Amino acid sequence: MVVVGGRHTFALDPDTGAWRHLEPSPGVGDFLIATDDGPVFVAYQQHPGRKPVDWLLDPDTGQWSALPRDPFGESYDRSMAWDGQRLWLLSMAVENHGAAYEGAPSRLAVLENGRWRVVEEETPPVTYEQDLWWHGERLVVAVGERLGSSRAYDPATGTWAALPSREDVTCQPPAAGPGPDWLSGGGGELVSAALDDTRPLPPCPALRRRSARPDLAVWAGETLFVWGSDFEDKSTTGLVWTPPPPG
Repeated sequence: MVVVGGRHTFALDPDTGAWRHLEPSPGVGDFLIATDDGPVFVAYQQHPGRKPVDWLLDPDTGQWSALPRDPFGESYDRSMAWDGQRLWLLSMAVENHGAAYEGAPSRLAVLENGRWRVVEEETPPVTYEQDLWWHGERLVVAVGERLGSSRAYDPATGTWAALPSREDVTCQPPAAGPGPDWLSGGGGELVSAALDDTRPLPPCPALRRRSARPDLAVWAGETLFVWGSDFEDKSTTGLVWTPPPPG
């Protein structure tokens, strides 16, 4: 387990219960992608210039190494997915970011042999906070907080497909990513690994509070755990749901 915060980085060996103090973080990005080489810390935006924004941590040596800057220059709404061999990047141009509430094209690239290769200069429209996931042998851009349409990209054929989407969203926790059968992308609906079925999360009124939504969601096998905090009452509520199989 790797913990990064402030100027310190620690690694915990669960077998021995021992912590190691690793090299300080170089100012890592906003979210983490697990790869076979170690965790990659991805930045939500890439500023102009040559300064690296994405970093790989080797948990064995504690060394940080910078990923090459992607070819899209200044951009926002960046997200990555690991397909078991390669890193994929979804990155939105600055001029499209401001119009992405209703949907705007993004860009797609893949990291091969230490270099980014542009796959598509213009993807089908996506919205803010639609993250990229590897699910069912395809790249899935699942609806996020702004809803919209889920889409899937098949690297084998180079084609996009629109996925069935639900409008009856009743509970909208943050993204939990792919589980064994379902992907939870943060839009309040699950997408099956076969990409042919969607299912809304059941209502979670115990977690609703004024101008906020659940704070955290995580898969534990086929079970989805969701938590929400009420700062006024100084309390936290957790809910557990095991969705039925797809189909």
